[in-house]
Amino acid sequence: NKDQILNILPLVEVSFAQVVASFEKLSVSPETGEDISQPSETDIAPPDSSNFFELIEKLDKSLQNADPVESEYWLREISACLSSDPSDKKELEYLIQQIGDYNFDDARAVLSRFNQKRMRDEG
Repeated sequence: NKDQILNILPLVEVSFAQVVASFEKLSVSPETGEDISQPSETDIAPPDSSNFFELIEKLDKSLQNADPVESEYWLREISACLSSDPSDKKELEYLIQQIGDYNFDDARAVLSRFNQKRMRDEG
């Protein structure tokens, strides 16, 4: 019994290290690598849509890398830039669903359509 535990222990340690690394990613900004601090109410600025297309590119790259943590981060940033347009909300909900289901290729297709629509609307 002791030998079995000693044989399994290294696997448990590796698994635990992966879990710890995932939690650390949740509290670190993918862009800067710095800790994400919670803003106070006075620090919260209105969403800046000027960098919307840059955020789209970053989300696409994280989807291409199949990184769910980073993808959700960029999705939240994009969501903050969106208006209350019902079609935007519908696309965003579908994108959230695809990322949550780890369907990164489908999410990239949805993101591409969404990006093209936004470019037409802005252009």
